[in-house]
Amino acid sequence: MDAREDFDALLYLLSVTRNEAIRPPLAADVEVSDPDGKRTDAVARVDGHTGSWRLEEDGCVTSYSPGEGLVFRDADGSAESLGHERNDWMPQPVQLFYPLRMRIWGGFSDDLRITGAKRRGDDVLLSLVYLEDAEYHASALFSSKYGVVTEFRTPSGSWLLRRLRTDIPGPDAT
Repeated sequence: MDAREDFDALLYLLSVTRNEAIRPPLAADVEVSDPDGKRTDAVARVDGHTGSWRLEEDGCVTSYSPGEGLVFRDADGSAESLGHERNDWMPQPVQLFYPLRMRIWGGFSDDLRITGAKRRGDDVLLSLVYLEDAEYHASALFSSKYGVVTEFRTPSGSWLLRRLRTDIPGPDAT
């Protein structure tokens, strides 16, 4: 692939991901795998319009809403609220819904940088390397239909969105 194709793929990716606030609410099952192949499942729900999100994993719930801020709920029902102190933090499965907030863009506080971009039908596959050690590679597959990352693979694990869907109540709904 040449530089022009990479550039065009990146421009396309940015055009479909930058409007998270006007996307309908989304939900997905998230398959998380560690380097040893151990797999866990989670359910993520996000509403870009309200800025709310919710992640259910191993009986625990981590959520953020503008009203409550960041809240952790254990499987036993106990809750810890961090309020708005860390409103910039979100777990990796939720970051997939906010690609521009992922640490893959080669910026000052990022872990990775882009080395290539390839259109794969209507989607875009990014090739990534770690800033600290270019021997370590990663990849991110962007869905143009939803404007999210559906696959993120690194040496430390992988995060895959499954059954991605729209038109559900927002994360604050019960």
